Amino acid sequence: MYTLGFETVQLVGLMVNVILPILVDLVSKASWSGGAKATIHAFLTAVIGFGSTAIAAISAGVVFDWREALLLAVSGWFISTAAYFKAWRHTTGQAVVLSTFIKDKPKKYDLAA
Repeated sequence: MYTLGFETVQLVGLMVNVILPILVDLVSKASWSGGAKATIHAFLTAVIGFGSTAIAAISAGVVFDWREALLLAVSGWFISTAAYFKAWRHTTGQAVVLSTFIKDKPKKYDLAA
């Protein structure tokens, strides 16, 4: 029989997913499309889910369970997407973070035309 139980490292991984939209905004430009940012977001969520499940399996001395890792990655994606749309999107903090590390080049306008 299959039983599902979460380890502490997996719960910490789910909590990290709450701040994941901030991390995605730190490594992306404001001009990037939503699809590019969503791809980065999905990749980081999968890394957190599969990585924390692997760490939990190693520390418990059991075999890695990909179903549990997939469940953790999908639930983490839902958590971080909800955090983005309900708490982070269109805030002053997002504008500050988007202009912090990777900046867009200033647009040059042709005024002679």
